[in-house]
Amino acid sequence: MRTASPSPKNSKAGPAGGQARSSPSRSSTTTSSSSSSSAPRPAKPDRVYALPLDQIEPPDVQMRDSIDPQKLRDLADSMRTRGLIQPIRVRSSDNTYTIVAGHRRYLAAQMLGWLTIPAIPLTDAPSADLATSLHENLFRDDLTPLEEAALIAHLTESQQMSLEAAARALNHTMAWAEGRAALLAYPLPLQQAIHAGTVPLAAAAYLAQIHDPDQLTSALDAARTHGMTMRAAMEWARQADLYAQALAAGTPAEAPSHELATSEASMTYCDMCTGHVYINVTKFLRVCFDCLRALNAATPGR
Repeated sequence: MRTASPSPKNSKAGPAGGQARSSPSRSSTTTSSSSSSSAPRPAKPDRVYALPLDQIEPPDVQMRDSIDPQKLRDLADSMRTRGLIQPIRVRSSDNTYTIVAGHRRYLAAQMLGWLTIPAIPLTDAPSADLATSLHENLFRDDLTPLEEAALIAHLTESQQMSLEAAARALNHTMAWAEGRAALLAYPLPLQQAIHAGTVPLAAAAYLAQIHDPDQLTSALDAARTHGMTMRAAMEWARQADLYAQALAAGTPAEAPSHELATSEASMTYCDMCTGHVYINVTKFLRVCFDCLRALNAATPGR
C-alpha cells in the first residue's frame, strides 16, 4: 500500500504496513513544509497517509468497555504477516489526529512497535464521525448487550437523539432499542453478569425481578457455577417472591436455591390429573374431536 504523509517529512509504510523509514523529501513537499509542531495540512479525500502513531489519539467515544486481549494479539499477528489491509480513519485537530474508526488496528500497531500506520484523514463534516464509528463497531465487530445499551444511552443523552432515532441509527428495531435501554436499569451485579456472558438476556429479564440483593447474589452464583436457563431464572424469580412473602408473613419457608429452582423448572403439570410430572417424561396426546368430547365427558371437572 502506497501512502503519503501530510507532515513536512514524508514517511512511507514498510513491508508490514507501518514500519517507518526515512525517504528523500520531494520538492513539492519541501516548499510547503513547516515545523513538526504545526497543524497537519488539509488532506485530500480518501487519500491514505502514513501517520506517526505518537500523533494519534484514541476515539472520543469508546464503543467498547473492554477489548479481548487474545483477539487483539490475533489481529497483531495478522498485521505482522499481511500488513494493514484496511487503513484507519482519523480526524485532524490541532497537532494531533483522533481515531474515528480503527481503534483496535491502532492498538495492534502499537503492540507491533510500528512508528506509523496507514490512515485516511476524514474531510467530511465532523457530524458524520458518529455514523462512521457506528458502522465500524456494529456491523463489523460484535458488541456485548451492555455495550450496546451504553451506546444507546450515549446517543439519547449526549447526542440528544430520541430512542426511535437511535434505533434507526443502529439499524435495529424500536423494540430492540427499548430492550437494550432497559438493561441499564438492572442491578449492577446483574449487568456485570450479562456483560461477562454468564447470564443470557432471556434469563436476565426474570432475574431482574428479584429485589432481595442476597437472593440475587445466590442466583448469580448459581449461574456462574451451573449456568442459567430462562426457565430456571423464571423459577428463581417465582421462588424468591414466595420466599419474600413468607418472610413478611412470618411463615417458615425454604430460601430459593439452585436445586429447588432447577427441579421445579424441569417439572410441569399433568393435563389429566394436575399432578407434577417431569418435562422429559411428558407425552402429547393426539385425539380427534369426537374422542376429545368422549374424554371430556368421562372426566368431569377436569
